[in-house]
Amino acid sequence: MNESDLPMMISPPHVRHCIDLLRQSLMCNPDLTMEEKDEEAGGVHGFGVQHRCKRWDELIEWTTAAQKKFE
Repeated sequence: MNESDLPMMISPPHVRHCIDLLRQSLMCNPDLTMEEKDEEAGGVHGFGVQHRCKRWDELIEWTTAAQKKFE
């Protein structure tokens, strides 16, 4: 099948664009929530946790400051 025969909504350029929008959304609005392990559940489940979303530049500042504490 030739790429030009594909419908626009599943064409490689359109799919790349959609994936890039998702990437930008994750980078610009990350969720910084740290979920504590639930020993009974054997992991995390996310219920009852307040999520904190930040801007990417704030995330970089926060992780840099946290990393310096462990150096």
